[in-house]
Amino acid sequence: SPSTPSNGEAEVLSLAILMEREAKKRKEQEWAQWVDAQYTRCRNARVPFERQWYINLAFTAGKQYVAPIDVPTQGFRLTTPKAPPWRVRLVVNKTRVAVRTECSKLTTSKPVPVVAPATNEDEDFSAAKVAEQLLKSEFATANFESTYRSWIWWGVVCGTSYLKIYYDPTKPDHDAKSVPETLTMPGSSEPVPDDILEKLKEKVPQLREALDTPRPAMGKICVERVTPFHVYAPDLLCEDINEQPYIIHVMTKSPLWVQKKFGFMPA
Repeated sequence: SPSTPSNGEAEVLSLAILMEREAKKRKEQEWAQWVDAQYTRCRNARVPFERQWYINLAFTAGKQYVAPIDVPTQGFRLTTPKAPPWRVRLVVNKTRVAVRTECSKLTTSKPVPVVAPATNEDEDFSAAKVAEQLLKSEFATANFESTYRSWIWWGVVCGTSYLKIYYDPTKPDHDAKSVPETLTMPGSSEPVPDDILEKLKEKVPQLREALDTPRPAMGKICVERVTPFHVYAPDLLCEDINEQPYIIHVMTKSPLWVQKKFGFMPA
């Protein structure tokens, strides 16, 4: 029979568990401090670019007389200097015309996704072919058309924008709906006969709705437009994003969203 640990052994075991938890907590705090420090460093280095982005957005919106002014401890803000009462501020927004023309040129042709196989194996070729077909079907939807136009618009106005493509296994795909599987007999894999199933549906209306209503499949290819204001890179001289040591995608989300997405409530 297994022997029970003595009091001394139990204390040592408890102390080891406590030390392991403290080390893990200290490691998490170090990571959080490192991320905060890198975020502050990237944000401060990008201030001159943000100033130009805000001016471009203001000019596109027709506010041609704005000027940036420095605000202590807050960076800067755009303001419109007061004009003499005899001056007429006429605005002919040529910037918006140029933006529309450039966006029209860039949206005439749509991107074609291509997936390269990882190796020369037949399985990788088949997987790459399937992935390419899935991406093409996703790019053919109306939602992608709107996302693509928004991505182009931000790229024209600010000079850069990002298209983030990823797979979310927890997101329902309403474009791929299917009826739930048929009920099976208890203790076997045989489906329930149709006459018995119809009687069950008549007695339990909720069962009919649950079995006859198509449900969206879980897992979806997500395509998001990310503005340049939400992406931070450490090396501003590097033109290729793949060569960056890391990328910070900043989002403002509620604590409930964090708990649902990652399984913990932020402090």
